[in-house]
Amino acid sequence: MSGQLSSNLQTPTDESSPLLQQHPHYKRMNQHSRWMRWRAILDGFEDVNQKREYLGKATFELSGNYDCRIDMSYFMGLSEMAIEQLVGAVLGQEPKIDVHEDMLDFLDNVDGAGTTLLEFDETAAREALGMGIAYIGVDGPMTMPNEAPTRLQELGAGMNRAFLTLYQAEDVINWSTDERGHLEWVMIRQIVSEQGSPTEDRRHFEQLTLYDRESFRRWRREVDENGSAIGQSTDFVEVPIGNPIHRMGFVPVFPVYGIRRAPMVGDSIIRASSRADLAAFQDESWAAMARYRHANPILKLFSDEDINKIFSGNVVRLKKDSNVEEDMEYLELSKAALDVREEAMKRYRMMAVTLSGVNPQAVPDSAGSTTGESGIAQRVRFTQTQKNQIARFSSKFEATMIRVLGAAEMWIRGIDEPSGDNAFQIKSTFEVTEADDLVRRLEKVEFGLIPSETLVRELMKQAAAKLAGDLNPDIAQQIKDEIDNADIASMTNQMDVGA
Repeated sequence: MSGQLSSNLQTPTDESSPLLQQHPHYKRMNQHSRWMRWRAILDGFEDVNQKREYLGKATFELSGNYDCRIDMSYFMGLSEMAIEQLVGAVLGQEPKIDVHEDMLDFLDNVDGAGTTLLEFDETAAREALGMGIAYIGVDGPMTMPNEAPTRLQELGAGMNRAFLTLYQAEDVINWSTDERGHLEWVMIRQIVSEQGSPTEDRRHFEQLTLYDRESFRRWRREVDENGSAIGQSTDFVEVPIGNPIHRMGFVPVFPVYGIRRAPMVGDSIIRASSRADLAAFQDESWAAMARYRHANPILKLFSDEDINKIFSGNVVRLKKDSNVEEDMEYLELSKAALDVREEAMKRYRMMAVTLSGVNPQAVPDSAGSTTGESGIAQRVRFTQTQKNQIARFSSKFEATMIRVLGAAEMWIRGIDEPSGDNAFQIKSTFEVTEADDLVRRLEKVEFGLIPSETLVRELMKQAAAKLAGDLNPDIAQQIKDEIDNADIASMTNQMDVGA
C-alpha cells in the first residue's frame, strides 16, 4: 500500500480525544494565527482560501467585484526573499561533513527516497527560518518482529539503516520537557493519504505518533480530505508496529530553530516583515482593482425611460436629462485613490526591506528608507544584520545536525551511543567573501608605501586561515609557520617587478 504524508490539511481544533491535547504554546500560536500567516506568506498566497482570509470583503463591496479583486491579487512580498538569501548564504557552500565510513551511503539518501543530506538541510533550514521552528526525526526500520531486539540483532537482520523525516511546526502538537529543557516525549500529528492500487479509492487517515526516550507508539483514524473525522466512530485505533523500541535514551526528534526563544519555542525571522508584507498585499489588491477600473472604465448609457441606476458588469444605465446630449459616455475616475495606494505600497515595501534584512540591491525600486538612511547606509546595515543572522543560525544548525548524525549513527552502526566523531561545519558565503577581501587587501599593500612586514605577514595569515579553514590543524599550523619564515621583503619586490 502506498502512502503519502501531508501536513496542515487542517490544524486540530477539537481535543475530544486525550491524544489530541495541545501544548499551551501550540494553542497560543494558533490563537494568534502566527503560523497561519507565516505559512501563507511562504506559500505565496497561491491558495485562494489564503487570499480570502487576509483580503477581506469590504462592507459595501459587491460579491462579483470582490471575486474579481481576489483573482487579480498577487502576493509579491519580500519576506520569502529574505529567507532564500539567508539559506543560500548558510548552505550555498557545501558544509564539511565527517562521518564514519559506514555512514557515507546515508549522506546520499537520508530519507529512503534519494534525498541527499544537503538537500534535506536546505528544506529544513528554510522551514525553520520561515516558521520559527521545524523538527528532524531520526528513525530506523520498523519490521523486526522481536519486541526488544538488541543492537547486534538489528545489525544482523539488516536493520542498520536510518531515515530522516522533516516535521513542520504545525505537526508537533504536544510535548513535555524535563527541568533542563530536554524532551521527555513528543506527539506528532499528520494526515496520511493512501491508495492501494489505481482502481481503489484514496483514503485519508489522521495519524498520531508518540515518541519517548525508549520507544514510540502510533494511532490512526479515518478522515476526509480536509482532515475531519468520518464514520460512526471518531476514536483513534492503535496501529501495531513491528519494532516499537528504539532505546536511544533520548527522544529522536530534534528541533531546528529560526530564532530560539526557549526549549521547543522558536521565532520566525519574518515575524516583523510579514506584517509589512501583508499590509502591502492588501493595498496592492485594491490598487490592482483601481488599475482595472482605469483600464476598463464604466460605460454610462442614458435612456428616456424612468429608471434609476442599473448595474450590469461595467455598464451603468441612467435616465437621460436635458443636460445630456450623448446617449453614452465613459465614467471618468479620479486618479487620487490609485496614487494613494501606490504610495502606501512603496512605504510598506520599504518597511519590509528594513524589517526583513533583505538585500536592498536585490529589490527593484528600493530607493529611500523608512529609517531615513542613505542607500549606502542601508546596504551596510543589511550586510551587518545578515552577517549576524548567518553566524547565529549557522552555529545552532551545526550543533543540531551533529546530534542528528549521532542518532543516525546509532541505527547504522548498531551502537548504543554516538561516537562523538561526527562533524558538520558550515562555511557561509560571508566567510568566503571575507577571505577574498583579505586577498584583495593584501594585493593592494605596497611595501614601499606601508613599510611594515608585520602588516603584510598578518594579512597573509588571515587570508590563509580563511581560505584553508577546512584543513586539519597540522597543515594549518604548517602554513602559518611557512608565512612566519617567509622573506616578505623579497616577495614584495617580486610583486613590484611583476606589476
